[in-house]
Amino acid sequence: MKKLLVVLALLVPACAPKPINLTPAGQTAFTADQAVVRVNELMNAAIQANAAGALDTPTTRVIVTFAVDADTVLAKTPDGWKATVKASWALAKPKITTTNSTLLLAIAAADAAIGGLQ
Repeated sequence: MKKLLVVLALLVPACAPKPINLTPAGQTAFTADQAVVRVNELMNAAIQANAAGALDTPTTRVIVTFAVDADTVLAKTPDGWKATVKASWALAKPKITTTNSTLLLAIAAADAAIGGLQ
C-alpha cells in the first residue's frame, strides 16, 4: 500500500498543467522534462518490480530499452523528439504485461506524459 501511495503522489505532477508564463522554448523544455521524469519513473518501477520478482526479465528489458532509447532521443533532438518517443512507446507498450499495481500506475503516468504530446 505504501508503494501505491508513493506512485500516486508521483502521478500528480504528471497531471499538472504547464506553467503559463513560459516562452515557447520554455514550454518545449518543460514538456520534455516531464516526459523524461515519467519515463525514468517507469523504468525505475520496472527494475524494482523485477528485483522483487513481480515482473519478468523480458518485460523489464522492454521497458528499460524503451526508457534508455527515449532518454537518448530527448537529449539529442530537443525540438523533434515527440513523434519518435510516441512511436517508440506505441511499439513498447503492447509488449508490457503485468498485474503489478505500482508498475501499472507508472505506466499510466508515462501514458499521461507521452500521450499528451502533440
